[in-house]
Amino acid sequence: MTYWAPAVFGRLATGTGYHGPAMDMKPKRPSRWILALAIVGALFSAFLLLGFFINRHAEKCWIQAQRKARTLLEELPIFDGRRPVLWGESESGNAWEDYWIALEKIRDLEEKELFENKSYRTDAEARTKVVLAIVKHQSALEALTRGAHRGTAAWIYEWEKGGATSVPPWELLATLLAVQRAFAWLQLDAGEAKKGAQALLDAAQLARDAFAGASVTQADFALRWLDGISDDVDAFLASKNAHPEDWGRLARGLRTFDESYPNLPMLLRHEGVCGCFTLLAGPEGAADPQHLQATYRIEAAAAIDLIERVLTQSEGCDELPWTEVAKKQVELAASTAQNSLMDSAYPEFRLKVVEAWRARRARYILLRLGAQYLATGDVPSLADPLGTTIQTKVEGRTLRAWSVGTDGTNDGGDPKKDLVLEVTRP
Repeated sequence: MTYWAPAVFGRLATGTGYHGPAMDMKPKRPSRWILALAIVGALFSAFLLLGFFINRHAEKCWIQAQRKARTLLEELPIFDGRRPVLWGESESGNAWEDYWIALEKIRDLEEKELFENKSYRTDAEARTKVVLAIVKHQSALEALTRGAHRGTAAWIYEWEKGGATSVPPWELLATLLAVQRAFAWLQLDAGEAKKGAQALLDAAQLARDAFAGASVTQADFALRWLDGISDDVDAFLASKNAHPEDWGRLARGLRTFDESYPNLPMLLRHEGVCGCFTLLAGPEGAADPQHLQATYRIEAAAAIDLIERVLTQSEGCDELPWTEVAKKQVELAASTAQNSLMDSAYPEFRLKVVEAWRARRARYILLRLGAQYLATGDVPSLADPLGTTIQTKVEGRTLRAWSVGTDGTNDGGDPKKDLVLEVTRP
C-alpha cells in the first residue's frame, strides 16, 4: 500500500493514466452573451478613442482654417473704387448712391418684358409702350447718368459674412440696363446718335461698376450684360444715322473702358475669401458652426487650403498669355475637383469666368478698333487678350479685324473660330 502514491503522482505529472472521480473537472466556458458584451465593449471603447482623435484632428484643422481665412481677409488689397468716366467731366461722389436711386425708381416697371425681349425694335405698338415707360422713368436714367460720371464707384462688401455678404441687386440691375439700352437704341433710331453713344457708354460704365471690386460670381452676371451692350455698340457702328464724330466719341470711351477694365486677380481673391467664410459658417441651415460634424470641419479645412493654393497660383493671371492661363485653369480645376465643397464655396471654375473675362474684353477692343477706323480711317495696333495682337485686314474702305478666340489659334478671321468685326467707312 505504500508504493501506489508515487505511481499515481507520476501519472498526474505526465497528464496521463489517471481518471479518477476527484480529478474529472473541466473548466467552465464563459457565456456567449458575456463574450458578445466584451466584444461590443471593446469596439465601443475603440470607437470612442477613434472619435476622440478624429475630433481632436478636426478641431486642429478648423482652428488653422479660421486663421487662414482671417489672414486672407486681412491681406485683401483696399479697393477705393476710383475709375475714369467714359465721356464728359468727372464729378465727386460715389456712383452707387445714384445707382441705388435709379434702381429704386425702376422697381415698379410694368413693361419689363418688352424691354428684355427688345420687341420695341420691330413692333410699333411695343415701341410706343416702351417710349411711354421711358418717359415715366426718365428720372431713373438721369440718376444712372449721374452715377456713371462720379469719380468713384465703391460698394461696401463684407466678405467675412461669406454667403450672407450684401451685394447689389442683380435682377434690378439687369432691368435698369435693359431700359438704358432701349433708350440708347431709340435715340440712334431717331437720329440722335450723340445721345445714343453717350447712353451706351453709361450702360457699359454701370455694368463695369457692378463687378469692379466684387467677386467672380458677380462678374459672371455683369459679363453677360456687357455682351448684350456690345451687340448694341456693334449695331451703332453699322448705323447710317451715326457720323464720324459719334464713332470717335465711342472710340474714346471704349479706350478708357479698356484701360480701366477691372482687375481679375482681385476679384478672384474676393471670391476666395467669401468662399472661405461661407465654409466656416457651415452647411446651409447650420444652427451652430461651433458644433459642426468633425468630417465636415476636416473637409472644409481642406477646401480652404485649396482656395489658398488657387489664389496663390492665380496671381498675375491678367498679364499671362491666354494659352498659359487656359492650361493653368484646367490644372487648378482638376485639383479642386477632389473636394466636394469647392463647387459651392468657390465656383469660379464652374462658371468659366476667366474665359469669359478675356473674350468680352477682346470683343470691346475690336469695337474700339472699329469705331476708331470709322472715325478717322486709322487702324491702330492693339493687344489681343486671347493672343498677341488684334489681326487686321483692310480692303477698299472695309476693315476686317479679329481676335484669335478662346482656342488661341489664328484661323484667318473665320467667324466660326475667331472673334471677328467687319466695318465699312461711308
